[in-house]
Amino acid sequence: MAHASFLRCVMLVFIGPIAWAMHFLLIYSLVGIVCARPLIQQDWPGIGIVGWGIGVATAGAIGTIAAVHFRHWQARPSPAGGGFIGWLASSLALLSIVAIVWQTLPVLFVAPCG
Repeated sequence: MAHASFLRCVMLVFIGPIAWAMHFLLIYSLVGIVCARPLIQQDWPGIGIVGWGIGVATAGAIGTIAAVHFRHWQARPSPAGGGFIGWLASSLALLSIVAIVWQTLPVLFVAPCG
């Protein structure tokens, strides 16, 4: 029982950085593949495949972080238990969301394969 609680606690704390790392890997892989293969550089309603891919990845990463933390805060039995762990998890999640938004901003200002 203690093992499951520890694993759950570790996953709660690191879900933000894991989602950020997966987002980072996905968007840079997508840009690299699309820029290396000019035949797949297509536009759909004025937005390129890179823009759509980064938008979907960003929404997915932020949505995952938000869903896990909202579920955690709703299921939390008492405010006395897990104060530091909850604070740490929320802080890392917020920092990860800031990092995700920060690495998504260039898609608005810079051409991906230019």
